[in-house]
Amino acid sequence: MRFHRNDHLSDFCWQQLSLGRVRPLILSDPPGTSKRAVVVGLLWSGLGAAFAAGYLVPYKAGVVEVGPAGLVLPMLLAAALLSTGLDGIERLWHQRTGEAKPWRWDTVTLLMVVLLGGASALGNEAVCQALVGLNPGIVSVTLRTQVIFVAIGGLLVLREPLGGRFWIGLGVAFGGYVFLQRQLDVDGGISGASIAWAVVAAAAFGSMQVVIRRSIHRIDLLQVNTLRLWLAAGLVALLPGRVTALSGLDGRIWALAATAALSGPVLSRLCLMRALRTLPAAHATLALFSAPVFAYLLTGVLLGSWPSVSEIIGSLVILVAIALPVTELTKLGKGTPAPEA
Repeated sequence: MRFHRNDHLSDFCWQQLSLGRVRPLILSDPPGTSKRAVVVGLLWSGLGAAFAAGYLVPYKAGVVEVGPAGLVLPMLLAAALLSTGLDGIERLWHQRTGEAKPWRWDTVTLLMVVLLGGASALGNEAVCQALVGLNPGIVSVTLRTQVIFVAIGGLLVLREPLGGRFWIGLGVAFGGYVFLQRQLDVDGGISGASIAWAVVAAAAFGSMQVVIRRSIHRIDLLQVNTLRLWLAAGLVALLPGRVTALSGLDGRIWALAATAALSGPVLSRLCLMRALRTLPAAHATLALFSAPVFAYLLTGVLLGSWPSVSEIIGSLVILVAIALPVTELTKLGKGTPAPEA
């Protein structure tokens, strides 16, 4: 028997279903809409990956000059300010159309802000610590393991079973991603502590996907993202030397931080939050492997430096890996609205 969320299912029954007190065999949209839900979710995930690729260019340029620890706080502050501006514009638009958009201060919203803000601060600081003993290529590959944490969280918390093709696609995607990382230099030595920090960052970022998916229909996306950025910035500011270091930054560093902030923590995160409305958390995260593909396209269009043959091959491998579980996803009808907390 299939359970469909519709107007005939009471809020109480849906709450019991989402809490796991009533466990369905398959939680799905009406038969005719599951494929559309998957496509919509993948489009939002792809757009999020594209913005994530745009985030990498200014972020890396800023890190070269001030280091990762020196860029995290200005980037989070810029992201919080930009997100606040977008939230204000949206509220002004609603007000002019006669539909006021109230602020939400319910328990779910506040809990989401605390969890996401804490995870953001922890993840960004863990990346900084990982880069102390590892080169960026190894850190980047290790961060992709967040999809494993998301998959486990999806199974335990969201009860979103994964088909066999997902794990095959994950393995292939990792292979393609490693193939594209030219900066990997294992001969230079690997710090166990730095690897541990990179894994902590992956777990922190992965937990955000699960938390968002769990309550995606009960929150204001823009408000929650804005407040979690302010909280994350506040937590990072408590670290010794971070606030005093701001005075030494010039306008160029702030411009790079703001550009990275707009592409990454603001637009990319909002797109991923939208994707989680219809796409299982693990599949939405797997789509992020396509970020290097978009990075090559942006570099070619903006700088005229097109990818080499090996980079094209690696990109195609990643795209095939993402497509593998999608076919199984549509057949199983898992393109569904997220469960509510």
